[in-house]
Amino acid sequence: MKVLRHYLTWNNRSIAYAYLIGRDLPEEDLKVLGVKQSLDDEERARQAVLTFCQLAGPRFTIIMAFDQIEGLQLTVKDLDGLRTFGNNTVNLMSECQNLLILTAVQTSFLGTLDEALHKSYYHRIAQDESVLDLLTKDSAKRLIEFRLTTQRELLDIKQKNPGRGGLWPFTAEQIEQLIPIGGLSARELINKARHIFDNLLLPFRPLRLPQPIEEIITNYWKQQVEKALEKPITRLDEGVYEDGLLKILQVRPPKGYKIHRGTERDLHVVMEGRNQKVGISVSNSENMTSLAKHLGRLQELVDKKRVTRLIFLRDGRLPISTTATVTQQRLRELKQKGTQVVRPPAEAYAALNVLRELWNKAAENDLTIGDSTVSMGELQKWLMEKTPRHLQELIDACQEVAVPRGEDWADKLLENLIGQWMMPLEDAAQKLSMPEGELARLVIETPDVAGLLAGPPAVLFLNPEAVSRA
Repeated sequence: MKVLRHYLTWNNRSIAYAYLIGRDLPEEDLKVLGVKQSLDDEERARQAVLTFCQLAGPRFTIIMAFDQIEGLQLTVKDLDGLRTFGNNTVNLMSECQNLLILTAVQTSFLGTLDEALHKSYYHRIAQDESVLDLLTKDSAKRLIEFRLTTQRELLDIKQKNPGRGGLWPFTAEQIEQLIPIGGLSARELINKARHIFDNLLLPFRPLRLPQPIEEIITNYWKQQVEKALEKPITRLDEGVYEDGLLKILQVRPPKGYKIHRGTERDLHVVMEGRNQKVGISVSNSENMTSLAKHLGRLQELVDKKRVTRLIFLRDGRLPISTTATVTQQRLRELKQKGTQVVRPPAEAYAALNVLRELWNKAAENDLTIGDSTVSMGELQKWLMEKTPRHLQELIDACQEVAVPRGEDWADKLLENLIGQWMMPLEDAAQKLSMPEGELARLVIETPDVAGLLAGPPAVLFLNPEAVSRA
């Protein structure tokens, strides 16, 4: 009620909004709202949304609208994201009688949605269905005429000859021929008209060579990333990293690994290979207590060997308070156990945001750049061959952890042992960013590099014959 009062009276409204949609807030924001507990886990965040719906009352309808859910699929066969969407949607609707869910999908996608969801869930979500009316010949001409008014390059041409009419450079007959018996969708009409438009306008344009699709995507990518970096960021959403990493790693997975969504709490992305399970966990929590709890749960995952390796990702712009002693200690302990900590810069966040936007549009067959329509296949080919630098850096960080090390681990170990001769296993593992158990196994299997004293504490000592390697 306190938070709702802030929101409805426009007092600290942005903070109240963040709380009401389930965001985890720093201590100073909680004090402003007059509440003590932060929404530091998914269940508490879910309860906040449910409470908001219930407090609104039965006569006040809350609408949640979802678009581009086609983008939840990583591949054609991937149905996990759609199932999660369906399950959570039905659960929310079951508990909130005043909640309305709106979802817009292409008609061709309904079969995939039906396959992904349990029959009863599908019928609950699609209990009220409506399909956009197909365009008739008259409505198609009105749509094209309106769209032509948005084309700046036509203004100068039409000003020289105002009598050309609203449909020029088309004729009414050309548009009518595009409409089959029964009508046509607006998307299909615009796609067909676009190609005709380019050919009709060709004599009026200066001669230019066709631009390769790779260059078109590259130029557009740079523009979109620059725009994303200019936007003010109030909250850094973990979902951007989770979904973006799933998509780019699906295109460029480490060799021998398959990528899928995590099914365990705090494991957002999982890279699974032969006898290897690398988990990626993301936390952009600004609340140090919440972050400490998150790191504590990761320690349990490591200790229970639920993953063989772990990557902890946190946006580089978010500091970890020096006074948060528990948080700092748990992060050090995770590093000692081989957890790789990745702190991406602002450019990486922007790149993942743009990647998600382009991917979702391509999944809807609605990714248009200038005069070119870019398919999902063309986008993925470009991502594979022309991977932008900041996405490549994220891939490299994951690759470094996932791909088994060759002889490089021995060289790195020698660099640290020469001149020191002995070193605690814990310190060596931290310097090499690998789990203590794995380093111990490698040392035992390669005795010509170093020896191991079991301890406690376990200690590595340099094999004098290995100095020649350096």
